[in-house]
Amino acid sequence: MRHLLEGRVGGKVVLVTGGTGGIGGATAIGLAVMGADGAITGRARRRLDGSGVTVTALHPGVVRAAVSAEDPDRLSARLRPLASRS
Repeated sequence: MRHLLEGRVGGKVVLVTGGTGGIGGATAIGLAVMGADGAITGRARRRLDGSGVTVTALHPGVVRAAVSAEDPDRLSARLRPLASRS
């Protein structure tokens, strides 16, 4: 992933759903390392807090939101502040 996105995501706003582990967690970390702002979402608050601390330590422009992608209204409300960054 890194070679494809290097130099393209810095300062961009991204959304990673399922960012509490596995592929989503690895993606969130990789994007944070490359300087992408954005949000990590996940349904499990404790797992989100654990993985989110790692990602926000790598790049402070990342926020965490304990919300399911299956609830688009709540997801939109939690992520609305990011819209002003793009």
